[in-house]
Amino acid sequence: MNARPTFKSIAPVQTGPFNRYAKISAERRNIYNPGSTPVLPGEFNAEEHVSAPAVAAIHRAFTLAKTSHNAWRSYKREGRVDPRRASAGMRGEVDIFQRKTGRSVSKVKVSVLIDASGSMRDNDTAHITNPLTPTSKRKVGVPAALAAAVFGATIAKALGRVPTIDLDVYQHSASFGHLYMKWRWHKGTPLGVFNEAVQGIGGGGNADGHALFAITTKMLKELKRDQKGIIMIVSDGMPSVYSDDGTSEAGQALIDAVAHARRAGIEVIAVAIDGSDQSVYYGKDGVLPFKGEWSVLGTDLAKHIGKALAR
Repeated sequence: MNARPTFKSIAPVQTGPFNRYAKISAERRNIYNPGSTPVLPGEFNAEEHVSAPAVAAIHRAFTLAKTSHNAWRSYKREGRVDPRRASAGMRGEVDIFQRKTGRSVSKVKVSVLIDASGSMRDNDTAHITNPLTPTSKRKVGVPAALAAAVFGATIAKALGRVPTIDLDVYQHSASFGHLYMKWRWHKGTPLGVFNEAVQGIGGGGNADGHALFAITTKMLKELKRDQKGIIMIVSDGMPSVYSDDGTSEAGQALIDAVAHARRAGIEVIAVAIDGSDQSVYYGKDGVLPFKGEWSVLGTDLAKHIGKALAR
């Protein structure tokens, strides 16, 4: 494994910060299964498919699982008096103090990278509860790009108004030796941009490793003292873009980028939007597979985030 990944020939290209929401017909979005009944309404609206329980779980993870509580340890024999142990002191107990064991994370910088390569648009690569009959809980096949767009809207709705969180959502793909990165969402942007996200930014190859390296570089320049960095990669996990010198295959390029980010202290979380096993790239504990239940994904992500913030 290389000590440091090098992706010099794959430079991030911003194609404009925020596109206005424009309605695109279901036919153009390719969200019908050929020869079958449409699985989504004629006009796709990502915000309508956001799961309230998932939003609540993710929101709680960031607002309540801060290390401001975990950084203090109670039942100490010296330190600051713990008000919750005052009654124990009256009973003669001496372990009524609390001590701070580390710094508290005050702000969190989060970047979500959504794979927009061609494979993400294939039909039946992800499964969700049928929006036409949600009470039946019957799942239908949709392109992974559609599920990823709903996930982006879910994260934006859960974290977008939290003042201590700086959130950015990007889409990326690669072709002709260039990484194309689209800045989809930042605080104040309408969630309607995720409707356009289903179309991606032109298809092409999977450049998860290159996008991760580019955002890691950007994040390291912007992180402030005591600020925690978290990067989420939403992908079907099929990297196809090699390193710039051609000596490292696509999968190894992603492995190197993950190791580089983690060495720098940035948490990397992969969301396998098609449910695939991507542990070869991110490690067994670094992947959250999406099995079609948004509330389960939200809860799993919340637990992972809580642990990351407490470290």
